[in-house]
Amino acid sequence: MAETGVEGEELHQTQRNQFEPTQNILNIKGLKGHGDNNYKLKPPIAEMLKEYLLRNPQDYPFPRPKVMQHMWITARTKASKLHNDPQLLKIPMKSLRNYSGAQVYFKSANSPIAVLRHLRHKKLETTMHYLQAINLDEDPEYDTQTAQTKEDILKLNNVGYTYIQSVEGIGHIYRKRK
Repeated sequence: MAETGVEGEELHQTQRNQFEPTQNILNIKGLKGHGDNNYKLKPPIAEMLKEYLLRNPQDYPFPRPKVMQHMWITARTKASKLHNDPQLLKIPMKSLRNYSGAQVYFKSANSPIAVLRHLRHKKLETTMHYLQAINLDEDPEYDTQTAQTKEDILKLNNVGYTYIQSVEGIGHIYRKRK
């Protein structure tokens, strides 16, 4: 859900044949006035989805939104205990959609049109409602990594890092917004 920005009911109504496993493309049919869209999933997400579909062979393999909500509460409770961070208990499941939109916004050089397409909104006003929640006044925080080999570079690119520069004696510098 964080990758595609899909809502719980949209995922629940997604049939298994709406995923094309050779191309890693998930087709989502919009609800609540959202349009339809195809999402090219990142390889690790696509692999997890393939494993999930093997374990859930029914035509509509995704649970109802209330079940997803319960799973979300269980996961965030475990994460809160593991990291000793009670703030994690306050994160609602709908934040996955907001997070997805924010990621597209930052990766698209702050393009509201890219977010509109990603979240399948029909009106720009709806998209702007999501974007108002993003605090643009703060300086963003980044995770920075270095790459020495071609394999390192591919690995960082595949998980969303952006090339910054090369420094002699250090290697290639990449960063990703936290």
